[in-house]
Amino acid sequence: MTDTILSKESAFKFLEEILKIQNPESERTKSSKLHFLIKIISNWYNNIPFQNIDQLCLTKREQRLPTVPEIINFHLQGRGGVCLYNAIF
Repeated sequence: MTDTILSKESAFKFLEEILKIQNPESERTKSSKLHFLIKIISNWYNNIPFQNIDQLCLTKREQRLPTVPEIINFHLQGRGGVCLYNAIF
């Protein structure tokens, strides 16, 4: 497995700790796929900030697109990012 793919354990930890979905593994199996997806999207918008403060804090010389592993790390920390980061994650 590469460092650009979340493990199943990391994905469920993200759903529970960052998106605040209680017992996501059980929730995934007991509800329809559509209902679970809607819950993920709704909780995403409520818990993951759409922000660019990370890039604005850098000097022009330091500003760059983050790597995929950095983007994953931002989201696992609940930091979020701009739309590009959210799409990649």
